[in-house]
Amino acid sequence: MTDLSGRAGARFPERLAGQLRALFEGAIVSEQLQRNSGVAVDARLAAEILIVSSIE
Repeated sequence: MTDLSGRAGARFPERLAGQLRALFEGAIVSEQLQRNSGVAVDARLAAEILIVSSIE
């Protein structure tokens, strides 16, 4: 994930990778606790915001 973040142009690829990993893992746990919660859509939108803000 750090390599991908760097290739995408993130200023701090390690930080972005950690943020995305935490978001991804949190989404998995949330979905396991409450099926069909829609958390995947919210996680994707949050990931997009993180990625865009780390590249600008």
